[in-house]
Amino acid sequence: MIEIRPGSFINKGGHLMAIATVAALGKGARFAAEPWIAPYADRARLGLHQKLWVRRLGPLAGLPAAAIPGRLRRTFGIVGEPDIDAVLDLSGFRYSDDDRYGARSANELATNATRWHAGGSRVVLLPQALGPFRSAAVRDPFLRALDAVDLVFARDRRSLAHLQELLPNDERVALAPDCTIALAADRPHDLAARVTPGAYAAIVPNDRMLERTSPAVQAAYPGFLLAAMSALRERGIEPVVVLHESRRDRAFVERLRLGGRPPSTIEEHDPLVLKGILGGAAVVLSSRYHALVSALSQAVPVVATGWSHKYEELLADFGCSEQMLEVGTDHAPLLAAIERATDRAGSSTGRDDLRERAMRQRFLVEAMWERVRSVVGLPRAGVTEATDGPP
Repeated sequence: MIEIRPGSFINKGGHLMAIATVAALGKGARFAAEPWIAPYADRARLGLHQKLWVRRLGPLAGLPAAAIPGRLRRTFGIVGEPDIDAVLDLSGFRYSDDDRYGARSANELATNATRWHAGGSRVVLLPQALGPFRSAAVRDPFLRALDAVDLVFARDRRSLAHLQELLPNDERVALAPDCTIALAADRPHDLAARVTPGAYAAIVPNDRMLERTSPAVQAAYPGFLLAAMSALRERGIEPVVVLHESRRDRAFVERLRLGGRPPSTIEEHDPLVLKGILGGAAVVLSSRYHALVSALSQAVPVVATGWSHKYEELLADFGCSEQMLEVGTDHAPLLAAIERATDRAGSSTGRDDLRERAMRQRFLVEAMWERVRSVVGLPRAGVTEATDGPP
């Protein structure tokens, strides 16, 4: 029984990471998650058992699960913490000075990981952005947490460097790409009804660009996106706003009016269909990390903006660092990046280079999963455990 701890499914990056984990480790494993990550229907589609852990009870958080008879727990798919054999943390980006909740997250991990380890559970931090750890308020509890962790993957080289400062020459530390890179997309059958026929560009905003950046960037961001949309239209490519976290980003669309009207907008609950929509675009301009992953892993050229090192490192892995932009009022770099992206979109050589890099990343992801299987006690991919009796 493996507990997965992604972010809320409201964020489609967290949803994708949960799907990727279940798909990669599904044979021979059962999975559980705390109910807060998603509505029951979404958890049920992934076959997730419900971990009954009442946080507000503090040290007694596991008591309600223990009080339910085992037969009832099995009938309703309820598990308690003693049922968990391994915990996989898919936080994405939580343990860092650059996250405003970094100290709280690190302390929470230290408390949990220590308890999990004492209970005999394996603990793995799957690929995520980590650090920097300049602040003792983040660094010290994160170090305590690492004492109870069996394996930790940095998602990029800068995160790896931050991690190795804390744990030099530690065999538990490894580098691996984002685990969603290998996920196949579902192209929606009604795509033609959702976008204007012909080439379209997916514009993926992120309202965190209005809270985790400088006042100058916050002020310039809406105009930056409007300039991009106008430039794409001039090239015969229709911009479509694609929401990767609808609850946070929907209100922002009202600020993106071209010619007095808001742009066409796509909201999609299924993250694999959302990935398919991004994969059908000529170009993706995104401020959301997993939208960039979805585009690049399908060889779609991108223009990127962001608020942490994880964006720059992702584009470096795909050989297109020049497409990472600072948001400002001078739109010349933006126009140049759009020109490069549209040229690459129309070039078989440009697309082939992205495909080759995506294949390389998928190979590294599979190598990561093999190591995770070994640590949590699952058989290697394609290998089934022997059973008693005739085949």
